[in-house]
Amino acid sequence: MATVANHPDGDMAQRLAALDWPAPPEVQPGDPEIDFRKALYQAQLTAYTQWLQATIQAELDAQKAAVAAQTTEQQAELASQRARDDAQTADDNSRRAAAYANYYTVFQSVQSAYLSAANGAITSAQTRAQFVATAAGAIATLYTGLLGLVFGLSSPGHIMPVRGIWAGVFLGLALVLATFYWSYLTKQLAGEPIEPDASIRVDAIQRVYAFLTWSRDTVLARRYALQCSVISLGVGVAFLPVAFTGMSNTTASWLALAGAVVVFAIPRVANHYLHD
Repeated sequence: MATVANHPDGDMAQRLAALDWPAPPEVQPGDPEIDFRKALYQAQLTAYTQWLQATIQAELDAQKAAVAAQTTEQQAELASQRARDDAQTADDNSRRAAAYANYYTVFQSVQSAYLSAANGAITSAQTRAQFVATAAGAIATLYTGLLGLVFGLSSPGHIMPVRGIWAGVFLGLALVLATFYWSYLTKQLAGEPIEPDASIRVDAIQRVYAFLTWSRDTVLARRYALQCSVISLGVGVAFLPVAFTGMSNTTASWLALAGAVVVFAIPRVANHYLHD
């Protein structure tokens, strides 16, 4: 009976009290069948107890089976939820990987564009200097030929006025300054050394920034000479007709002096107000 009393069901005691136990036999004093009645009653109790234990065991087994089924269902639900979570995680990782791949593709394109633009800036600066030098040389050659044609053949005494030299002076100055800008070697300031970084993206940005700084310094170094050469080219072109006019040599000389001031002053003033 201890097994029955410890059954996990809370109302088991009430259920046992309501059972229809075998009624005890009526025994009379001196009954010759008293031992038989006792044995019969004992057998009835034993049979009933065995039936009761079997019933309780069956109920326990049913409850265990129900718990096991519920546990299996919960495990199946957990496995299903875990599978859904894994699928969602895989999808998120796939989307993140695609986003990173797209980002690094764009990042690489931008970095390449920066490097190309910086390299192009150096080439463009060289082209500007060569253009000024070529233009000044070509104009000076044509001007010299024109002076030789006008004053060497048709001018009385074959004497070229002093005022005719100033156009050539400024054109030659433009040629010299443009050549100085690109061809004269000077020592550039050394930049800060690049420390390697564990992040590939940061390391790439640092290296591109270092190259941009170097290319910018290369282009801007001696930029004042190139700026002056452009102004000198303009002043030289402005002086081209002076040799063929009636302007006095003194006036032309004063204008040449003003032109020299303009050549070297305008870039300074422009750079100051443009914060170059």
